[in-house]
Amino acid sequence: MKCKFKQIFCDSFEVLNKLYLEKFIDKDIKVKTSSPNILCESKNKNILHLEKEIKGKKIQLLQKSIYPLTKEVFLSLNNTNYKNIGLIAASQANYFHRLLRKVACLEKQDNKKKNSYN
Repeated sequence: MKCKFKQIFCDSFEVLNKLYLEKFIDKDIKVKTSSPNILCESKNKNILHLEKEIKGKKIQLLQKSIYPLTKEVFLSLNNTNYKNIGLIAASQANYFHRLLRKVACLEKQDNKKKNSYN
């Protein structure tokens, strides 16, 4: 079965190779990734660096928001009955910024295309 997507977002080299080997996707489908492994190892010219355009004020705002969010989550839970999970929740809030960074890299036309997120 052939893929009906116009582009794929994928950070797993293994998954991407499996999609190619099983002929689920063609080599001409645009693949956007943040994976250094995919960017360095792939010879496919349709592989694009997802985070190439994120710079300047956009990245500064994102980076400056990490600590305040993490601290707020921790302090909010520290004064409740959920004090024992405050550190875990703060850690997860910090981890959430990895996803936000990728979302910040999306372009308006990415919403209009049929996409797959692997």
